[in-house]
Amino acid sequence: MGSEMCIRDRNSIYALSRQQSPETPDLVMQLSELMRYQLESSKNDTVLLKEELDFIENYLLLEEKRLSKRCAVEFLIKGDLKGLKIAPMLLIPFVENAIKHGARSTNKQSTIDISVAIKNASLNLVVENSKPQNTSVSKRKGLGLENVKRRLNLLYPNSHVLKIEDTINTFHVSLSIDLTVSTHKKTKND
Repeated sequence: MGSEMCIRDRNSIYALSRQQSPETPDLVMQLSELMRYQLESSKNDTVLLKEELDFIENYLLLEEKRLSKRCAVEFLIKGDLKGLKIAPMLLIPFVENAIKHGARSTNKQSTIDISVAIKNASLNLVVENSKPQNTSVSKRKGLGLENVKRRLNLLYPNSHVLKIEDTINTFHVSLSIDLTVSTHKKTKND
């Protein structure tokens, strides 16, 4: 969760507080939990996959409040997460990208579908978002996605597959990671 998004979320909560919305205290707690996790997880080489997915779910819940009813978000998790670990903040850039370039870039109805499947300690993440009309396939590679690619190559060398498809109507990311292979030395709760 970048500082830009943190500021935007904080401003949204501030606007709700000015309206004396009953949702304000819950949103403040959600934002503080996201920030706490971000700070704490950055101290570790790996975190529990369940914690990372909880972070993403909380982030999506906060964004859903901001996006109102103009974006349908689906977040599905299948498989046993028990004991599996992953590098912190590795998956969130794909979700942020879907919101930034999909739902937030239009006032029209949009969709974001995120699925996580675990099978034999292998993580399969699919993130697909609709794109607003009149946007072309991007020729520019985003800095966030390039950073994630570098991290994947460093942390999970030869044990991940990342496919990105940018079409006229959708942006589709498919990531598979063998979570048994990692270059990590220290872990949280070890």
